[in-house]
Amino acid sequence: MRDKTTAQPMNVSAVNRRTLLKGVGAGAAMGLAGCMSGGESQGTNDGGGDSGGEESTQTPAGELNRGGHLRLSAIASADTLNGWQLDSKHERLIIQSLNSYLTWMKPDLTVGPDLATDWEANEDATQWTFYLREDATWHHNGDRVVAEDIAATANAIYAEDSTAAGKGSLGPLESAEVVDDTTVRFNLSASDGLIPRRWARTVAPIYPADVIENRRDEMATTDFGSGPFELESFSAGDETVLTPYDDYYLTDEDGNQLPYLDKVTITQLPDTNTQVTSFRNEDVDILWNASRSQWDRIKSASGVNSKRIDASGFTVIQMRSDKPPFDDNRVRTAFKLAVNRSALLNGAASGLGTVAYDNPIGPAYPGHSDVPERTQDLDEAARLLEEAGYGESGDPIELDFYAPSSPSKVLDTTVIAAEHFNQLPNVTINVQQQSYDNWISNTWLNAQFYTSWYTQRPTTDTLLLQVWHSEGSWNEAHWSDEEFDQAADAARSAQTEEERNEHLATCQQILHERGPSVISFYIDALTAQQEYVNGFDPYPTQKWVRSQQVSLGDDAPTQ
Repeated sequence: MRDKTTAQPMNVSAVNRRTLLKGVGAGAAMGLAGCMSGGESQGTNDGGGDSGGEESTQTPAGELNRGGHLRLSAIASADTLNGWQLDSKHERLIIQSLNSYLTWMKPDLTVGPDLATDWEANEDATQWTFYLREDATWHHNGDRVVAEDIAATANAIYAEDSTAAGKGSLGPLESAEVVDDTTVRFNLSASDGLIPRRWARTVAPIYPADVIENRRDEMATTDFGSGPFELESFSAGDETVLTPYDDYYLTDEDGNQLPYLDKVTITQLPDTNTQVTSFRNEDVDILWNASRSQWDRIKSASGVNSKRIDASGFTVIQMRSDKPPFDDNRVRTAFKLAVNRSALLNGAASGLGTVAYDNPIGPAYPGHSDVPERTQDLDEAARLLEEAGYGESGDPIELDFYAPSSPSKVLDTTVIAAEHFNQLPNVTINVQQQSYDNWISNTWLNAQFYTSWYTQRPTTDTLLLQVWHSEGSWNEAHWSDEEFDQAADAARSAQTEEERNEHLATCQQILHERGPSVISFYIDALTAQQEYVNGFDPYPTQKWVRSQQVSLGDDAPTQ
């Protein structure tokens, strides 16, 4: 069975960068979005709730320019080059530019080829075979990337003592084996129809087998990638400079070698205000993860194209369901009915999003299913509490409600929601603000009542399996529901989108009706770029910036 989502093999050129003139491609107009996919990208919904056409969402038309210096920024620091241990979005920017992946995720969240040009599964999707390209090479020694490297990467991530960020989220992998230099096979412990999509995640960069075995301690500071850029300099917590890899294997649809740029610099800036000021002064070219609090200032700047993309992530109030009072679904439902969802969206996300009804899968993602709307109803909430033995004439409910001090959307959600919960009869909710370190060490996965947050994953079932499955590694609410587990497992095993979406719809309905979580809004992804930037195609997950597809117009200050 060949995977139906596999794009056609990419246009590969044997010519390397040294043979190209800087002006190659001048006069050839091209659409850069989806240029490596072998077909047109479907794009994402860019309406985002704005009216009146305030924001331009079109990449400026123009001719391809080669060269120039792209400048990116991030608030969080980058402390490692080890893509298995990445912890910040800053690190993601660097690692995805240095490294290659088995497959890659398109902006419309379908999967395309990268090191693997094709793949197939056996009948029950418990074994996946990947067929590799022959022209990818490692930056540090020029050797060819082969199946041994893919197998070594997969086995290392899933090793018993592994602390890799992708362990457990890249499918039920038992082992990876080499068939020959260009063929690798993944053996699974259970059926999984989404393995090619899972291995496109940023937590799964491919590394050389000999480095994994003999030089792993160097991965934090050394470039061992095979991606579009190689490392010129790296200063943890400060600035990273990348230059194009001469022998990168991909070309665009017109045969021009990628990447187009001469240089990429990624700088840590201390706060969003500094970042936006630098962007408005044209010292930063792209805000790939723009600040909500600064959004009006960003989109009003001249010479800027800004964009809102539906449903990037969400905050989630977790009610630990293995202890009273949240072991009773009537109490959980009462708390869901207590919140004013529009007020939470406006107060915690500046209105830049969409109201949600306790369903973690946003409308921009594959498999989203509509669930019934749920508006604030304090009378019905009070009735349910009374029925459960609480409320006006029953036992009081007094709870500490925890939140980290950052990100602000999480603390704001907690404070506003607490005001709503305290309107319930005989209910007292006390907000407890913690440092992030304290919250992650002591509260997350342990406390009875707290607010957490997630960005959406391109594989829709990932969060369902990790956060709400009874055996999920991030089962924050200690919730167990046999029907939900069965539906989530069936969604993972499904080999067609139609079958998968049926099971996902069941999961979403169960979470809405009896789940342990209050999810009141989805947060839009916000991006902005200078008008001279071409080819930047933002992702709803905001986890990718494919710099190899970006080019700069003649009016760019660094062209």
